[in-house]
Amino acid sequence: MDNEAPVPTPVGFMSHTQGGSTSLFYTGIFMPVFSIPIVLLRLWTSQHVVNKWRKDDTLIVIATTLVLLQSVLVCISARLGSGDHVYNVSPKEFRLLLDLSKWAGVPLYAISTLIIKAAILLFYLRFSVDRSFEICTYSVLLVVVVYCLAQCIGHMAIPCYKPTDAGCQPITVLFITCAALNVATDLAILFLPIWILRPMKVPTGRKVGIALILMAGGFVSAVSIVRLVSTIYVKTVDITYEWGNSIKWR
Repeated sequence: MDNEAPVPTPVGFMSHTQGGSTSLFYTGIFMPVFSIPIVLLRLWTSQHVVNKWRKDDTLIVIATTLVLLQSVLVCISARLGSGDHVYNVSPKEFRLLLDLSKWAGVPLYAISTLIIKAAILLFYLRFSVDRSFEICTYSVLLVVVVYCLAQCIGHMAIPCYKPTDAGCQPITVLFITCAALNVATDLAILFLPIWILRPMKVPTGRKVGIALILMAGGFVSAVSIVRLVSTIYVKTVDITYEWGNSIKWR
C-alpha cells in the first residue's frame, strides 16, 4: 500500500491554492509590501535630506519596478502549480510554467539581481577615492554582469522542456554556477565596506554603526546560500514542488 503512486487531486486551471503554492503566492505578495516602504524612504532621503539624486537612486527605481513584475509572475506561477506536487499540475499548466520561467521569470530575476547589485556597488563608490577599492568594486560588478547575462541568455537559448532533453544538463550546470557566483559576489558586497571604514579616524562604535548600514545590502548572502543549496538539491521526480522552494529564495 505504501508504494502506491499518489492519486492526483483535481484542480482547476490556475486554481492551485494548497500547500507550497499558497505559501509561494503569499511570498510574492509580501515581498513588495515589505520592500517598497524601505525603497521609498531611501528615495525620500536622497531627494529631501541629501538633496542630490545619484545614479544608484535611478537604478533602485528600475530594480524595484522589475521586482514588482517578478512578484506578479511569482503569484501567477503559484496559481499555475509551482510549489504544488507535479501530479496535481495539468500538462497545460506545466508547459505554461516552463514558458513563463524561460521567457520572463529567469530573465527578470537575472536582470533585477544585476541592477540591485550595481546600485549597491555604485553606492559604495560614493565613499571612497581609493583607486584599489574602485578597481575591486568594478571587478565585482563585472562578474555580476557576466553571470547574470549568461543566466538570462542561456536559459532562453538552451531548450529544456523535459528531463531527457539534451539542454537540461547544461542549464543545471549554468544555474548552479550562477548561484555560486551569486553567493561569492554577495559576500564581496558584504565585506567591501570594511575597506572603506578602515582608514577613517572615528570612534569604534560609530565605525560599527556605519558598517552595519553600508553592509545591509550584503546580508542577503545568507539567502543566496540557501538558494544555492535548494538549486543543487532540486529533484526531477516532483519538479514543480521543488520549483516552489527555489523561487521562494530568489
